[in-house]
Amino acid sequence: MENTSADYKRLVSQTEGDLHQELLPKQTEISPHTFDQTKSIIFALLTGLFFALHNLTLGSLTRLGYLARSNTGLGIGIGAVIYYSYQFVDKRRKNQAFFDWEKSVFRNQNPQVSIKHRGKFEYWILAGVIAMALISIGSGLIVIVSFKLALEGGMNQGVITAIYGTTPFIISIMFYIKFGETLKISQLIGMVFMIFCITMIGFLRAPSAEAITQADYNPNGVAIALILSMICPFFFALDGLIIRLLCMKFRVNPNELSQAAHLCQGGIVIIGTLLGYLVDNYKYEFIWLDFLQMVLAGIIVNFGGACLSISVSLGNVGVGYSLINSQVIIFILLAALLLGQIPTTIEIVAVAFGIVGSCIMSLGPEIYNKLIRIINTRLQE
Repeated sequence: MENTSADYKRLVSQTEGDLHQELLPKQTEISPHTFDQTKSIIFALLTGLFFALHNLTLGSLTRLGYLARSNTGLGIGIGAVIYYSYQFVDKRRKNQAFFDWEKSVFRNQNPQVSIKHRGKFEYWILAGVIAMALISIGSGLIVIVSFKLALEGGMNQGVITAIYGTTPFIISIMFYIKFGETLKISQLIGMVFMIFCITMIGFLRAPSAEAITQADYNPNGVAIALILSMICPFFFALDGLIIRLLCMKFRVNPNELSQAAHLCQGGIVIIGTLLGYLVDNYKYEFIWLDFLQMVLAGIIVNFGGACLSISVSLGNVGVGYSLINSQVIIFILLAALLLGQIPTTIEIVAVAFGIVGSCIMSLGPEIYNKLIRIINTRLQE
C-alpha cells in the first residue's frame, strides 16, 4: 500500500505541477508568450456566440450566394473601421497619439530579442495579415461552392458540415507537430462529443430527394463538393497556425492582428465587388435592407474573428476550436428563442451531446485533477 500511495503522490504532483505545460506549448526565452487556458476557453465560447449570431442574421439571405458572401466580407472590413474609429476617439480623449509607428502591429514587440531587432518592421507580420485575409475570403467562397454543388448533386449538405467539424482534430495535429501541444484523454472525449453533435445536426439538412427534382440537378458536382469541403478544415487550421506563430515570435497583439486582417479583407472585397459590378456578374436587384443585413452579419463576424484570435493565442487550440463549434448549439437555441423554431427530438439530443462535450472540453482536466486528489486522500486514510 505504501508503494501504491507513493505512486499516486507522484501522479498528483505531476498533475498539479505540469498540467498547464502539458496543455500548452513549451515557453522559451525566444518565445516568452503568456498563456491563459481559462481566458482562451471564454473567448472560444464568445467566438461561437458571435458566429451563431452571424448565421442567424445572414440565414434568410443565403440564397444570394456570392453576393451575400461579398457584402458580408465588406461588413467585416467596416467592423475594423468601427474598431479603429473607436481607438481614434479614445486616444484623442486621452490626448494621446492615435498611431504610434514604433508600437504598431507590424513591429516586433518581443522584449527578448536584441535592441537592434526590437521595434523592427516585420514583413512576416504583413505577410501573415494578408494571408489571413485571403484565407478568409478563399474559404468563404469554397464554403458557398461546396454547399451549392452538394445541393445540386442531391447529396445531403450535412456531410459537408461534418467534414468542417473535423477542424479541431486537424489543427490539434498541426499544433502538436509544431508546438508540442497535447490534449488530455478527457478533452479528446469531449471533442468526439462535439463532432457527434455537429454530425447529427448536419445530416438533418437538405434531403437529397428535393434536389433530384430540380432543373439544375447535377450529380457530377458531388465529388468536387467533397474535395472542396476537405480543403476548408486545413484552411481554418492554417489561419490558427499563423495567429499563434505571429503572437509567439513577435508578441503581436491578437486583437490588433485580427483587425488588421479584417481591414485588409474588407479592402480586397471592395475591389472585387466593384469589378464584379463592372462586368455585370451580379444580376440581383439591389435592395438596401438586404445589403444592410449582410453588412451587419459581417460586423458580427468581425467580433467573432477577434475573439478567435485571442483564444488561439492564449490557450490550447484543440480545445478552443472544439468549443467554437458550440455555434451550432447556440444557433439552435437562439432560433428557438427568437424565431420560435422548435428543435426536433434529434436536434435536442444533438444539443445535449454538444453541451456535454463542451463541459468535458473545458472542465475535463480540472475534474481529472480533483479526482486524483480524492483518490490520493482516500489512500492516505
